[in-house]
Amino acid sequence: MPFAFWENRLLWLGVLGLLWNALFLWLYLWSPGKGSVWYKGGATLGSVLIAAIGVAHKGGESWILLAAAFLCLAADVWIQHSLIPGVLVFLAAHIGFILWNCVQGGILWLGFLLGIVGCVICLWAYRTYISSFREKAVPLAVYVFVLLSMWGTALSLLWTLRGSSAFLAFLGATFFLASDMILGNTIATGRTSATRDRWVMCLYEPAILLLSLNAFFG
Repeated sequence: MPFAFWENRLLWLGVLGLLWNALFLWLYLWSPGKGSVWYKGGATLGSVLIAAIGVAHKGGESWILLAAAFLCLAADVWIQHSLIPGVLVFLAAHIGFILWNCVQGGILWLGFLLGIVGCVICLWAYRTYISSFREKAVPLAVYVFVLLSMWGTALSLLWTLRGSSAFLAFLGATFFLASDMILGNTIATGRTSATRDRWVMCLYEPAILLLSLNAFFG
């Protein structure tokens, strides 16, 4: 089956994925049963299934995205029970996304450079809160570095790869970064609100979907 057949259907898969996300996000954030880990995992499951379809069709290195999306699904559940183990699973997912970006032509050193600079900025901005993290400070700092490195390698695809795949990777990485920055601010400052929680999830789920759609470009 020629790729053009699937390329013309990526828009429909994206729309179906967004509708799936909207349904489960409503269930997780607004329905009478809101807060259920099953609804949260269900939203990410849609992206995992799309990645699996991409792997079945395209093969190649697309399995990297499927593995990363599945790790995000596992982290969604794990982080509900324990922060640091959940963060470490998300970190493994980001390493998978970095690997995918590099396979597609992303610039690893640029990702690392942006990761280091961004991590230093975050540590300085939240310096008054670091002492309260105690043993959590190091893994959280490592996570910020890897997260920003993932975004940086996706950014580099805009001029090394270009095209639909580069745009999807960068947009997905940007949504993921924005979601985690809001979540990180909440963890650091302790300022929680329903609005923040909704922004975190409403940025995170489309991010996984956009990244998973790249499996069709493997």
